Amino acid sequence: MDQTKQNKMAVMSMNKLLLTMSVPLMVSLLVQSLYNIVDSIFVSRLSKKALTATSLVYSVQFLMIAAGVGTAVGLNALLSRWIGRQKEDQACKAATTGLFLVLGTAFVFSVIGLLFAGRLSRMLTSDPELQVLCRQYMRICMVFCYGTFLETYGQRLLQAVGYTVHSMISLVCGALTNIILDPIMIFGLFGFPALGIQGAAIATVIGQFVGAAVALGINRKMNPIIHVSLKGYCWSWRDVKDIYTVGLPTIIMQAIGSIMCFSVNAILISVSSTAVAFFGVYYKLQNFLMMPMNGLGQAAIPIVAYNYGAGTGR
Repeated sequence: MDQTKQNKMAVMSMNKLLLTMSVPLMVSLLVQSLYNIVDSIFVSRLSKKALTATSLVYSVQFLMIAAGVGTAVGLNALLSRWIGRQKEDQACKAATTGLFLVLGTAFVFSVIGLLFAGRLSRMLTSDPELQVLCRQYMRICMVFCYGTFLETYGQRLLQAVGYTVHSMISLVCGALTNIILDPIMIFGLFGFPALGIQGAAIATVIGQFVGAAVALGINRKMNPIIHVSLKGYCWSWRDVKDIYTVGLPTIIMQAIGSIMCFSVNAILISVSSTAVAFFGVYYKLQNFLMMPMNGLGQAAIPIVAYNYGAGTGR
């Protein structure tokens, strides 16, 4: 059967298509916000300074999210465009290029976390106790950031072919893992050693790796079009250019949010650590409330790119 007839982005009415694709993405983004919110809830039970530390580190985490999401958005648009043109081989090659870009970006952040977590912590605060807490939390989140990048990558492969519900499932699995592990690792339940703020970071990265494993597993088993393979693959700078033509503005826009968060924290930390903790919680909740709008925007990307590639003019 012709691929265009099979793909719902080619045959479904636009209103119904936008609804069926955006609702799972809204749920996915709301669940994704739970990662940091849940961490804040449990960490706040440790101490006020622990909550402040996670709020300070959030600006760095937001920068990682910006790089991962921006790259994935550009890849999503390129994949949907190739699929719309019914050039599945090109889509698979672009997906492989995207995988290398995602892993390369994760490697950069991992090295920065390994070598410069202490220096970054000193940039965030002059309080020695807060510096220790920031370094402990940040180093784990950055060194083992591959999970969050691969999770975002796997979800975008699914979204590119219209499988937004499957993308949602992978994210829910990761979030539930994080929620379950947070109290166990932070407070040492069921015989597990109490790791404090480091336990919160470990629970987060494990949740991200679980979400990544589920997303990549669903792609391998159920994605009808996109299959990453090194056989016959050659690096394409054209694909890199196309990915970042769309993705770079997204990275910059989200990075501005990270810079704003860092700047406000720098002002508030001179007032009190409580002010930083309050702002961190507020900012996470604000992002949580903005997720439905972001879901609509993310759903539109593969739809527009697919129809542009197919030349349907819908």
